[in-house]
Amino acid sequence: MSEHEAHGEGHELHPILPSGVEFAHGAHSTVEAGHGVLEALEGAHHGAEAAAATEGAASGATGLFGPLMGVAGMGLGGLGIASGIADIARGNTSQGVLSTVSGGLGFGSGALAAAGVACPPLAIAAGAAGLASYGNEFAQDHGWYGTHTEGGHEVNNTFLGGIGQTAHDGWDFGHEIAGNGVAGDVLGGVAGGVAGLGQGILNTGAAIGGGVARLGSAIGGAAGAVWSFLSDERAKTNITPITDALDLLASFGSAEGC
Repeated sequence: MSEHEAHGEGHELHPILPSGVEFAHGAHSTVEAGHGVLEALEGAHHGAEAAAATEGAASGATGLFGPLMGVAGMGLGGLGIASGIADIARGNTSQGVLSTVSGGLGFGSGALAAAGVACPPLAIAAGAAGLASYGNEFAQDHGWYGTHTEGGHEVNNTFLGGIGQTAHDGWDFGHEIAGNGVAGDVLGGVAGGVAGLGQGILNTGAAIGGGVARLGSAIGGAAGAVWSFLSDERAKTNITPITDALDLLASFGSAEGC
């Protein structure tokens, strides 16, 4: 007699505990969800000093909330500065500069807010710098800073590399127009400076756009992973033991009636 027949003919029992495969698959989904959440938190860190400073600036010199948020902005800004210095030491200059600037603005804005001084423009600048720092790699990977040829291959520019390339093109342009003398140097310097400034503004916009896109993708990915985990069949294991116990009792009753 089979196990099913012992508890009632034709009655199918559902496993109370998930199998090893289901457990491993559930763990994998949990890790994915956690990765998405951490990605979202990383983006929040890059802009959090600005948010803290903005709250402090909005609160003005009154109350305790503004100074507390300012202190939080100083702490997060300090972390940004440390992260930027570490990136520069590793040779990741563009990311390091952006992180250092972002952290410095956040620290300064937070310090003013902690002292009860409202400075919304600085807080806004810190927020923009935070988004630019967070979106730099995204913008570079998507070629938003332009490209250049290196070793016969097309390579994406870095944030600073794109500015330097455009400024150099302006310098060359000035010498092509006015020659290699003093006039060419002056015109090349002006053209290179203007071109570099314009490219810097464009690259900053691209980095901020990358930050917005990356943060939105991270939040969406985290929400999707968590939703998938909660709605998956594995999530139902929290209630199946109850239903399986009822099925088991019913099957025993059926077996006794035979």
